[in-house]
Amino acid sequence: MSEALNPSWIAVDWGTTHMRAYAMDVSGAVMGRAGGPGMSALAAGQMGSDFEASLLEAVAVWLDTARASDPMVVVMCGMVGSRQGWHEAGYLPVPQTLSGLGEALAQVPVRDARLAAFIVPGISQIDPYDVMRGEETQLAGYAAQMGSAGSTPGGRVCLPGTHAKWARVQAGAITHFSTAMTGELFDLLTEHSILAHSVADEVMDAEAFSDSVRAAFHDPACLTEALFSVRAEGLLTGQDGARARGRISGLLIGAELAGAKLTTGEEITLIGTPELCRAYSDALAAVGFSAQALDGEAMVLRGLSEVYAQLVRRNMVVA
Repeated sequence: MSEALNPSWIAVDWGTTHMRAYAMDVSGAVMGRAGGPGMSALAAGQMGSDFEASLLEAVAVWLDTARASDPMVVVMCGMVGSRQGWHEAGYLPVPQTLSGLGEALAQVPVRDARLAAFIVPGISQIDPYDVMRGEETQLAGYAAQMGSAGSTPGGRVCLPGTHAKWARVQAGAITHFSTAMTGELFDLLTEHSILAHSVADEVMDAEAFSDSVRAAFHDPACLTEALFSVRAEGLLTGQDGARARGRISGLLIGAELAGAKLTTGEEITLIGTPELCRAYSDALAAVGFSAQALDGEAMVLRGLSEVYAQLVRRNMVVA
């Protein structure tokens, strides 16, 4: 149960595996946190299929002062806006100005009159086909932070995760992006393939990781053969599981970096958890690139705060 608070509004990052809710004050600072099941569990009926009830269970104690005439504004992003989520929010096509996400929000029909709920739309691309949900809000946070520092948001932004996104940002707009299934492939290979017999739990050989990043980056066509060689090396030399894990991770991320088609001197920003940003920063360094890292939670909250401010400016809600 979340702590009783009196927030100005509520931010929600509702992904596939988790729902994270934040009580926000008028300045955009976090007053409190709450959580609940992700979209996939609700969509599958594992925790019931009532998204509104799930949200209320997490944030009910923050609604003590809310009423139908002055409802609590809830701004959400992520898979909650997918076709299988609470309410489909649609997609905005690239190129898309990141400061304009608040102009295309989907308002969610609710039963509880104390709520005024909105979902940020995703971003789509048709050449090649691609979509994102949730990452656009982190990118909006990145653009706002860069703008407040007096810099024009631009360059390549990587959001590592189960499905890593590489976005090209120019003058504060997403102009192109791509998705790499690196994290999902790593989980499948280390948990459900023959390579599961080779890896150690959570331990990774840093040297094997860097060597493998370089191998796949310079010759991505080697990927499938090199992955099987991880198994063969274990059988023939008795390599430890940490080396195997490092090789598998390095090969997959190295191939991803090759596919990103980075250019020398390109400005790269990483947005995600400290652990993932560290791994990608190490991988980039292994092939001669540097990157700045930004915290994923901070960026999604900054992005949701920008969207909320747009709602206020457009007089769609009362601050």
